[in-house]
Amino acid sequence: MTTKDELVTAIVHVRQSWVETTGASITFASANVTLGHGDTLAIPVTRWDISDDYFVEFTFYPRALENEPVKSIKVLAPKQAVVLIVELKGPEGMRTLGYKKETSN
Repeated sequence: MTTKDELVTAIVHVRQSWVETTGASITFASANVTLGHGDTLAIPVTRWDISDDYFVEFTFYPRALENEPVKSIKVLAPKQAVVLIVELKGPEGMRTLGYKKETSN
C-alpha cells in the first residue's frame, strides 16, 4: 500500500474543463499546486504511467481525503486531458518551478 509520505515523482497538469466534466472538481482542486489561474490544474503525483495508447494513469493524495480511510486516488485520464507532465527528481524544486510548496499529502 502506498503511504502519504511517498515521494512526489511528477506534476501532472490536467485540463480544468475535463475535471469539471468528471464531477470531481473538489477532489482535484484540493490537490492543485498551481500558483496562478488558468485552464489547468497541477496535481502532484506519486506514480504515473503513460504506456497506454489512450490514458495516463496516475496516483495522488488530495487534501479532500486527508480525514478519510482511503487517502489516495488512482486516476485514468484521457491523454487529451493531460497538458503537461513535469517529472521531478525530488519535491525540493517545486517552488522554484512556480508551484506551491504544500502538496496533496
